[in-house]
Amino acid sequence: MMLFILAISMIVAMMFAAIILMIEESASRRFNNQKSAFDLRSVRRVARGTRSKRITHA
Repeated sequence: MMLFILAISMIVAMMFAAIILMIEESASRRFNNQKSAFDLRSVRRVARGTRSKRITHA
């Protein structure tokens, strides 16, 4: 019975760790790729001719 409870707690802890790691990784990727993503969006918006939206987003 004790081992069963330990196994469940380990699985829950692993799930929490995986969720936290995924959130941190996605946030760091957003911060790292923010410039490139904004560059792509700005290029598309300049092609459309709407530069004011890019300034408000940045």
